[in-house]
Amino acid sequence: IFVTGYDEYAVRAFEVNAVDYLIKPVNPHRLADALQRIIHAPPQTQTKPFLPSDRILLRTGKTARVVYVSHISGIKAEENYTDVLVADGSTVFMRRTISEWEELLPKPPFFTPHRSLIVNLQAVGDLVLQSRAEVSFKLEGRPHSFKLGQRPAARLRKALRLSRGL
Repeated sequence: IFVTGYDEYAVRAFEVNAVDYLIKPVNPHRLADALQRIIHAPPQTQTKPFLPSDRILLRTGKTARVVYVSHISGIKAEENYTDVLVADGSTVFMRRTISEWEELLPKPPFFTPHRSLIVNLQAVGDLVLQSRAEVSFKLEGRPHSFKLGQRPAARLRKALRLSRGL
């Protein structure tokens, strides 16, 4: 359920399977109807991926942050949780698996070189060959490098070439 003071995002809200789009001030009866639809709705089997221009809510505990999908540099798995790496250098720790993110993020620009990492190809910096079997690279907003073995690195290089038309 989207609740906002603006009506211009309604179409996109329903594209991502919103149950309802309520304009402030919220009519309590309409909110109650929307909540009943959620409670009695069958589980959704298919979700539509985000668009790079979408703004999404990254919620962890009592705090939440709204970011553009295109401002996500990468997603790093932490068991059943993930670290969302934002281009401004911040990280949001979330209870969402890497496979859930794979379903939601648009391909391209997002690519999964390794089962525990999703990268925004537009945020990938220089690739450095560390050895015959290892490559390192940086993501926008990240001070440390990420390392990939030979096969994941080859997949990443191929995806970068395709995304940049090389």
